Amino acid sequence: MGNLEENLRTWTSHSWADGGEEWSQVWGGSANLWWGSLFPRIASHLPASTIVEIAPGAGRLSHFLSDWANRLVLIDVTPRCIEICRARFAARPHVDVRLNDGRTLPGVADRSVQLVFSFDSLVHVDLEIVGAYLAEIRRVLAPGGVAFLHHSNFGKFVDLETGEASVENLHWRDPGVSANNVSREAGLVGLRVLVQEQVNWGGDDLTDALTLLGRDDDFPDLPPRQLENRDFMREAVSLANLGATWTEAGLDFSAQLAVPGAAPRPSLWRRIKGSA
Repeated sequence: MGNLEENLRTWTSHSWADGGEEWSQVWGGSANLWWGSLFPRIASHLPASTIVEIAPGAGRLSHFLSDWANRLVLIDVTPRCIEICRARFAARPHVDVRLNDGRTLPGVADRSVQLVFSFDSLVHVDLEIVGAYLAEIRRVLAPGGVAFLHHSNFGKFVDLETGEASVENLHWRDPGVSANNVSREAGLVGLRVLVQEQVNWGGDDLTDALTLLGRDDDFPDLPPRQLENRDFMREAVSLANLGATWTEAGLDFSAQLAVPGAAPRPSLWRRIKGSA
């Protein structure tokens, strides 16, 4: 998969019965994923007046982002995901859910967004789509705003002459996207890489990347920080084990599923914090 048609077909046919929680299982749930892996990486950019999330799926992470924004705009190409998110966040009027064409950020004004966020979605799209989103991100970022994007780094393992990969593509990563060519595409549209962390996913190979970007004119002299983290999945398992140790019997720390048709699960975290 990689192009728009393939992704649209795949995620339209997906059942979404668990609200995307199936992809947070290695962390022990989306709460562990958010607080243990994602929040520490973007905490210095929160809270934010306006956040845009690209490809939220069923909103498993939007649930957390909405607590840190005056306005949260969820943009997805899949009508089924739009339907689920509109139902899930119906009681949160500051959450705006919009269908797009898989390349643009419709209705988002120029220089109006403090944080653009995307996790576990753009890993499946090709470089053309990534490049289109990068151009839109530059357009919408407010002064000092940043984008946090999770994308494929599988292209690092592909021979450009033969097209052969040196590792198995177990998780549908796009073979034409890498940390290097995302950095290049960002530079072409006037974005600067601030941090780029190559990470493993389900194995030891650095098939994924987490990239923090800002506009060139906002960060003119800041050199990029480059990291290679082969412990990303070990961190996830450690968080799952820690959460399981400190969770009451029969209760779950992961985010409550506010998805039509999904059975809600009691959560000790929600009872302590009283979150919606």
